Amino acid sequence: MFDALAKPALTPETPLAQAREAFESHLKGGDYSRHTVYFFIHDLRLLGQCLGEERPIGAIGLKDLQDFVDWLRRRRGVPCSTKSLRRRITSVKAFFRWLHEDLQALPHNPAAELVYPEAVEPLPEVLTPEQI
Repeated sequence: MFDALAKPALTPETPLAQAREAFESHLKGGDYSRHTVYFFIHDLRLLGQCLGEERPIGAIGLKDLQDFVDWLRRRRGVPCSTKSLRRRITSVKAFFRWLHEDLQALPHNPAAELVYPEAVEPLPEVLTPEQI
């Protein structure tokens, strides 16, 4: 396990699984709820399932992340609501922002341009004149 206060020495060659463990320690050492930590790490495990746990973090690009989103939506075989998909994208964005901005482990943030699916809220039920 990593020291939550010390910044881990990650590089572009660091495997995704190892970077995820460091991120988990970072989240646990911060002011995050246990639910946030649980779901962010779960979402990043899904990323590892899709892209490979041993994939170097520096070898992951925007196209890979877009493929991950498509995998969640269409190819995983498990339904994913728009709300869950948006949270999973947030998890990925937070992870790569941390790697790039906080640790400088990556020269660029591949998730910076990853877009959220449009959230379509159901329209409210309106009473008909007869119901009024």
